[in-house]
Amino acid sequence: MQTKTYIITAIIFLLHIIVSITIGLLTIVEYVENDAIKNELVAMHIDYLQGYGIAHPEPL
Repeated sequence: MQTKTYIITAIIFLLHIIVSITIGLLTIVEYVENDAIKNELVAMHIDYLQGYGIAHPEPL
């Protein structure tokens, strides 16, 4: 991982701790584009994931 990726990962994790654990709200991460990103977020125990790495939009 590059330094920029480590910083972004740390920011997401810290925000998750502040919002989810401290305040008691659910955490949603958007723009999950691939399995590598999804696996990192699942390891962080993020509540909900959204993006093309999860599913593509479908007509109603």
